[in-house]
Amino acid sequence: VAAPPLALVDDPSFIPGPGPTLTELLALGQGAAETTPPGTWLGALVGSNITEDPETTRFAIDAAAGGHPVVLLAWWGHGTWLDTEAMSELGISETEPDPFGGFYVRVPNTQVITGEAHEYAEFWIRRKLYDRTPDAVLVGEYQAHAEQALAAGVTSIQDMAVGLSADRAASVIAQAALPIRARSICFQLTPGEGCGDR
Repeated sequence: VAAPPLALVDDPSFIPGPGPTLTELLALGQGAAETTPPGTWLGALVGSNITEDPETTRFAIDAAAGGHPVVLLAWWGHGTWLDTEAMSELGISETEPDPFGGFYVRVPNTQVITGEAHEYAEFWIRRKLYDRTPDAVLVGEYQAHAEQALAAGVTSIQDMAVGLSADRAASVIAQAALPIRARSICFQLTPGEGCGDR
């Protein structure tokens, strides 16, 4: 599963390019916030125009989000940004400690996080988002991916299920009854998490 299912505010057809600028993305986010019910999760797959801009922080996103929780995901899988509402919804405090294997970017000379997360900090964000996602939605994502792979002549996939526990990933793949072979690779978020009953 490439990314948690979110209502995307941008068109990801730019991938693998640099994507919209922060100004452009904030305008898209504001438009989406004005036309979706309060509390709707909004997301965007973003490129280097966002990831390399030091102004990309939750404070900038907050101003356009209108109280909606927002998640920005670097399209290559390394780099996640949350607005303040999303942090609150996911139980991430403004001074959240860095987890094993990952870190939050912080306002200089403070412990206040900017909303930017890397490696295991962002993997925990994915876990929290997937925990809010029904199995049926994930089953549909796996089925859609498998159909695309099969159409391209691919007959097996290797799934590094970042954000899903090993047991849940195996359960969802079994429910999906995929038309291709799938290998689910356990991705532990802590040294003691283990790989379930597989």
